[in-house]
Amino acid sequence: MSHSRKRNTYGPNSGSGSNKKAKQENNRRLRRIAKYKLSAASDHDAIVIPEKLDEVMDRWEYPDDGKAWYDVKELLENGYPQHQLLMK
Repeated sequence: MSHSRKRNTYGPNSGSGSNKKAKQENNRRLRRIAKYKLSAASDHDAIVIPEKLDEVMDRWEYPDDGKAWYDVKELLENGYPQHQLLMK
């Protein structure tokens, strides 16, 4: 995998890096809510457990501002290093 490169030039808008911590927190919240509802319910057929991550935490709370396409040629002309531009 040392020679693997991005196929599409698509990345985050802000310099926050990764959403990994926010996604971990979101999954923990989802599991915590599901465990609580299952343990506290008397009628298991009537339980409504959130299925999607968006039902627990809003994506607007993530550190980046979304994703966008970027122009590789323009960035290379402005001096951005190619090996960082196409890293996964």
